[in-house]
Amino acid sequence: MNQVTTLLQSTNKSFFHDLGARKSLGFTLIEVMIALVIFSIAAAALIGNITNASHAHQQLQVRTLSFWVAQNKMTELHLQPHWPNEGTTNGQAEKMMGQDWYWTMKVVATSAKNLRRVELEVRRNPEQDNADAHLVGFIGKF
Repeated sequence: MNQVTTLLQSTNKSFFHDLGARKSLGFTLIEVMIALVIFSIAAAALIGNITNASHAHQQLQVRTLSFWVAQNKMTELHLQPHWPNEGTTNGQAEKMMGQDWYWTMKVVATSAKNLRRVELEVRRNPEQDNADAHLVGFIGKF
């Protein structure tokens, strides 16, 4: 009987000892809540950074494409056999990357007799106030 009592006592001690150890291994509700708050703040900051990077990438793409449209139009002017007339002209460029582009060209005389100044503004939308690209060039008459 002595052995059975000893066995029960040792079993009870290890059971309660393990139960106490399990309590100290877990997280309290307040610790979990603090961890969730920290994670939420970090996730919000990360989402904000991703959104800003995506917006910056889109703006860079628009500026690059609009500048290409302006360069193409300026190259077309250089290749034309006739001298461009002074004044302002509006037009639509060919689609680039699935986007319609609209340009405004202003040709101005310079102090040099055989040279004209050309200002090109390119927009995605014809009603848009600010140009996506602005290019200034000169065309000479030879």
